Amino acid sequence: LNFRNYISEIYAIISLNMHAMDYEDSFVKIAGLIGGEEYVKVSRALLNTEDVTDEEIASATGLKINIVRKVLYDLFGKALITGIRVKDEKKGWFVYRWRAKQDHVDNFIENQKKKILDRLHKRLEHEDSTEFYHCGNHDCPRVKFDTAVELFFKCPNCKGPLNMVDNSRVKEALRYKIDQITTDIINTKANAAANKEAEEAAKEEEEAEEKVAKAKKGGSSKPSKAKAPASSKKAAAAAPKPKKKK
Repeated sequence: LNFRNYISEIYAIISLNMHAMDYEDSFVKIAGLIGGEEYVKVSRALLNTEDVTDEEIASATGLKINIVRKVLYDLFGKALITGIRVKDEKKGWFVYRWRAKQDHVDNFIENQKKKILDRLHKRLEHEDSTEFYHCGNHDCPRVKFDTAVELFFKCPNCKGPLNMVDNSRVKEALRYKIDQITTDIINTKANAAANKEAEEAAKEEEEAEEKVAKAKKGGSSKPSKAKAPASSKKAAAAAPKPKKKK
């Protein structure tokens, strides 16, 4: 039973370590994990040229046009790229121009985590509630108790005796992956909330600084009261004062 390897391969698709590759963009990395080398070539072409056609991608990558279209439709279905329909002025017909949605990579990863987490929970529930029997031959399948009874506890493939399976290791592997993915989801949400809070605080600080700068600028531009010239002050002092009436 290679279920541990199976779930490890699944989780590799949505592992947070995918961003650790210094030489590759996360968009290219996730594309490669989805479909391999062909997806890597197409995703690189999408990043190199914005709003690119399938024919331009085929020319840049050396891939056949039908393979390029297959990759594009798959990435579009996963909401990792967007396409706009425009008219080709030279040829006279409409074509699609494609653009990578790099800001959607994190959302795609989180959605994959939630889907796989749901599958793992269902599989764990199935393992907990079912009694399995197996002959010990790796090429033969496990069977449920009811099926084993109908077969008189003989393997349907090799006819060897069926014995009850201890699936505690499988359940342990399932619980480990469930805990791992759940922790990743919680940490990602916490980091996103912290980043959002930091961005809002930085924005508020920037707005406050702008208000202070405007206030200072407005204060320096207020018109000052005009001072009387010194000559007029002397003339006023020299002028005779009116005599008081007796």
